[in-house]
Amino acid sequence: MVTRAGARILFDVNMQPDTGAHLTICRPARIQALCAMALALLLQGGVTSAWGQQRSPIARAGPVPHDVRPQVQLFQCGNFQGHFGPMDYRKAHKQDIRLVEAWHFDAELGMFMRGQEEGRTKAGTTHATSGFQYTLKSFPNHPVALMVMEQAARKKKTEQPSADYPMECWYVRAFMIAPDDPIVRAFYGVYLAHRNRPEEARHNLDIADKGLRYSRTMQHILGETRLVLKDHERAQLHAMRAAQLGFRGQDVEKALRAAGQWKEDLTLPDEPLDADEVAAPASAASASDN
Repeated sequence: MVTRAGARILFDVNMQPDTGAHLTICRPARIQALCAMALALLLQGGVTSAWGQQRSPIARAGPVPHDVRPQVQLFQCGNFQGHFGPMDYRKAHKQDIRLVEAWHFDAELGMFMRGQEEGRTKAGTTHATSGFQYTLKSFPNHPVALMVMEQAARKKKTEQPSADYPMECWYVRAFMIAPDDPIVRAFYGVYLAHRNRPEEARHNLDIADKGLRYSRTMQHILGETRLVLKDHERAQLHAMRAAQLGFRGQDVEKALRAAGQWKEDLTLPDEPLDADEVAAPASAASASDN
């Protein structure tokens, strides 16, 4: 989970005049850490209120990548019928994103950030994870919904934080819709790192890193996850890269220094920013940095 100091910096850097629809849930200081990260990830969807029929193409489910070895069975993860979507979040029309978020995610996210598990919402949802579930059924690779669903599972100390599927199924479903999305790889790596599956976590984090090399927020998250795995040098490289890209939080560096693991002579490999390379992951990572 993003620490408070780093998240407050994200909150300051990424706040824009047109984000008022999300700012009301960020007032209490005690929830700014998670809120700021969510804001950074949500901005890709915009905040314009828009209503109407679905505009995004329906995504076709495919096989899970051969290198992904979930401990759940596919039959446990349901199907993609009888629901709004599914849509690839990266390719979805902003109107569809806002329609789902306004009715099934914004209020639920606010409840979760305030430490509440249930409350009144536009759609009549009573539990926060029910809204996360609806959002992930519509957009299986919705970055914030994946992030907070996993955090809800850890908070509740359960592998089934919502009614329909085990936690790992949400990644399986995301892979079936967006097998090439590096953010799915990143958050699956986070999940695995916290479930004592370190080698699988490292494998997925490595793949995610290649696609998110120029996302300061995701580099920070990768660094935090490497701390969980005690991969100290990799954590430092992520922290240095995030700082190079403009991330001003120092949580990973502080943790490494406190553990006596920060290496003053460590330098980043020479990786000149190439316009084509930056553009390639931008569609997947823009939600984390805009």
